[in-house]
Amino acid sequence: MADAPITVIFADISGSTMLCAVRGDETAYKLVSTCLTILEAEVQRFGGRVIKRVGDAILAIFDTVEPAVRSAQSMQVALEAPGSEVVKVRIGIATGTAVLDAGDIYGDVVNVAARLTSLAGADEVFMSGETFEGLPVSMRDPVRVIDQLALRGRPDWVLVYQ
Repeated sequence: MADAPITVIFADISGSTMLCAVRGDETAYKLVSTCLTILEAEVQRFGGRVIKRVGDAILAIFDTVEPAVRSAQSMQVALEAPGSEVVKVRIGIATGTAVLDAGDIYGDVVNVAARLTSLAGADEVFMSGETFEGLPVSMRDPVRVIDQLALRGRPDWVLVYQ
């Protein structure tokens, strides 16, 4: 059930629809699957837990903000490895409480992370104000405020950072 705040990452492969159209379903599926495996490995490397794959995205949780943000940064670098096909990822990160039940996660924090992902461009990481506030001061320098945004399906505005 809901208790201490957690940080949720939603990481989505950018342009997978075009990839299917251009490269064909089987080739695109193999490439996306390989990329999702890389993203999952980065989550685990930083102490997070992958909850599930959702189409061409992963949903993961972390106990604290710093390793979640480091994982997001690392995901982008991992997908740029020399010799690999160029695939971009867009990431949304939100911090709050949620309900963990039967291996899945439910709550507003998940919805916020998903909405932030849909607003982010290829190779962008968007995070909620709560996530930014949880960052150590040493990690805040490269982060910039975007604006307070209305996210679909939410009554309150969310302060969004990139």
